[in-house]
Amino acid sequence: MEAEHGEPVVELNLDTIPVEVLLQIFNYVDATDLLRRVALVSKYFHNILSNSMTWKIKQEKRWGGSGDRKYPPVDLFADDTEQPEYYASNFTNSSFPWARACVKREEQIKLWATNPSNPRMVHKSMNSHIGCIDSVYLFMRNDKMLLACGSRDRNVSIWSVDDLLSGDKPISDAKLKHLTAAHEGWIWDFSMSSNSLFSCSWDTSVKNWDLETYTCKGVYKTKSALLSISSSNDLLAIGAFNRKVTVLDARESLNNTKPIHVYSPHTKSILSVGLDSNYVISCGEDGSCVKHDLRSKSTVSSFKLPKSEKPVYPTCMSFRETTINLPYFYVGDNVGGVHLVDLLKFEIVRSSKLHNAPVRGVFHNLGSVVSCSKDGKLQIRDPSLALNEIGSVDVGDKIDLPCVHSLNNALVCGDGDGVVRVWGENP
Repeated sequence: MEAEHGEPVVELNLDTIPVEVLLQIFNYVDATDLLRRVALVSKYFHNILSNSMTWKIKQEKRWGGSGDRKYPPVDLFADDTEQPEYYASNFTNSSFPWARACVKREEQIKLWATNPSNPRMVHKSMNSHIGCIDSVYLFMRNDKMLLACGSRDRNVSIWSVDDLLSGDKPISDAKLKHLTAAHEGWIWDFSMSSNSLFSCSWDTSVKNWDLETYTCKGVYKTKSALLSISSSNDLLAIGAFNRKVTVLDARESLNNTKPIHVYSPHTKSILSVGLDSNYVISCGEDGSCVKHDLRSKSTVSSFKLPKSEKPVYPTCMSFRETTINLPYFYVGDNVGGVHLVDLLKFEIVRSSKLHNAPVRGVFHNLGSVVSCSKDGKLQIRDPSLALNEIGSVDVGDKIDLPCVHSLNNALVCGDGDGVVRVWGENP
């Protein structure tokens, strides 16, 4: 086709827009809209938005990608680099979940940057127990989000988070079950494996709970109080006051099972454990964090927290296997510090003073890093190296916040007065 003066006419359509121009336009469009709508417009758009580097560029344009704004906050492997460990293939530039990370970062900012007046946010508080709540755990079952709470009153409560956030029912109706005398001691932690909920307690026991009948299916007794539990691939790792880590097969009945492995990686009590397919990471009151290989049954690496005016030791950590493994995790300490740890190098990358009292819980995902403390503050921070604050909640310096957990865009925190606080998106 030619114009009146013989010049060719250039046909303009969406598929002829240069990639460079589209990338500039995409910088002003929400990540969720790009994935759910724009990517469906044409094959050309789909191919551009299927490229992980498109999302890496989008993040760097919006938040930066170097210095204190580095994200992820540890080094990724080049695609042609030989991978030193089994899970390092998830940690290359091209395999890092850039698109999902962009979505999660945007979601967390929208939810928390204007808290508490944000109309997108729903907040509910429940007087769930008569004692301090030391453990909260969010999990999915039959496409519904549930919440387990464990308290020093020895009871466990199970809540429907969907019902809490929808507001269609009274708060009391969102409680699915209250397990009275679930343990004989304080309930310190929960984990899920093989579609069962596991709890551990100061009474030296691990219990397996049937989520259909809310009855106990099995009990495993140890010789010491239990402070932490983690699961992965049908394995359970339990951290105890007597310095031992016990690894169990979660598929077997706890009544009859024998430990797969028992070892003592610390000289004082174990305050937190995390488990993935081949490694157990433990944090002890002796000030150290230890990485233990389940295949060779040996310690492969360890480090101590930086010294301070008084003894410093880890109180909690965010290392738990999730749907997407990340090459880093965070450790909270007894003087208000949060430490970024490179998982592969197993060393501290940066230490940040975030609280004025012991950090009681820390959780991280692609979009944020959350910490709670004995200073009564819940902080939501950007997952870059700088850990810039996105939002925060202050419940008062006299209220201890012992635990925090997050799933999707829901966040839950327990406090020392027996109150459970839940935040989530307005349905």
